[in-house]
Amino acid sequence: LGKTLGTGLQPLAIQIPLDGVDPFPMTWNKIADILSTEGLPLPQWTSMNSELSETLSGSAWQRQALKLAAEAGLDSSALEPSLVSLSAAVSDPLTAPRSILKLINPPSKLPEGSLRNQTEKGMSEQHSMFTLPIRLPEAAQDRVEAALEGTDARLIGTRPLFRAIKSVAKSSIQGVILMGIACILGIVAIFGRRWLFLALALTPVAAGQMAVLGTLGWTGEPLTFLSLIAIPVALGVSVDTVFNLLNRARLEANAPAKVSRVNAVCAGTTLAGFGGLVFSGYRGLQGLGIAAIGGTAMALLTTQWLLPWILEKWPLKKQRE
Repeated sequence: LGKTLGTGLQPLAIQIPLDGVDPFPMTWNKIADILSTEGLPLPQWTSMNSELSETLSGSAWQRQALKLAAEAGLDSSALEPSLVSLSAAVSDPLTAPRSILKLINPPSKLPEGSLRNQTEKGMSEQHSMFTLPIRLPEAAQDRVEAALEGTDARLIGTRPLFRAIKSVAKSSIQGVILMGIACILGIVAIFGRRWLFLALALTPVAAGQMAVLGTLGWTGEPLTFLSLIAIPVALGVSVDTVFNLLNRARLEANAPAKVSRVNAVCAGTTLAGFGGLVFSGYRGLQGLGIAAIGGTAMALLTTQWLLPWILEKWPLKKQRE
């Protein structure tokens, strides 16, 4: 979507608290300096001239303005609220941004009961933040976001939201993967009942996981929350193939030759399924396909070539006299 629509069309804004630690005019001027370096000039918030401030604070100029408006045939009643707001803005600088927020989000009828209180609270929080829409390319967004860390303002929009979603998804997937590995270790230990079985079972599992990360590093693909999905994929395939081999090897001789075709089909279907993702136009899916292919292929090669050689030296099946 970013390539098709352009980064300038992504909703982006700077949210400034009206009642922050720093006064609103000070925060506004900091943001104006930051945006001016990115080619978005904003007017500085300056102090009003004392003589002009004293004049606007009075009511004489309002009466004169309304009289001139009436003489010109204008509706003085429609002009009066604007003049009152202008006069109030002299004593309170936040009157102007609050008035703009009321125009953008006009108050509406609220429901009764507890829902009414929740709605009032939500509207008050919304009206305490001034939102400034902007348009910046991605590189400029990163610079502005880093510069805003020293202010009360923050960058909001689709890109910051997706970045937050990715971080949450990445941490969640990592927790699921660690839990899955722990469960697999427990199952292998209970099912194998021997240290040799456990060591042999974990060999293609470890090789597949290292291949997932190694393939990403070799191809230069970043580790994203999508490519992390390749870890449980390679984990499942490696456990399937190694259990087919070791369970057969514990019961009869020449097990590697008997299960090689089954393991090849089991891993080959996964390779074929995720191989198509490599040709995807989305880089995240490309990384997932590359990582899944690397991990699954290494797990299969370890099961088909390395484990049979180890089983010849240390067989699981006890020889009978």
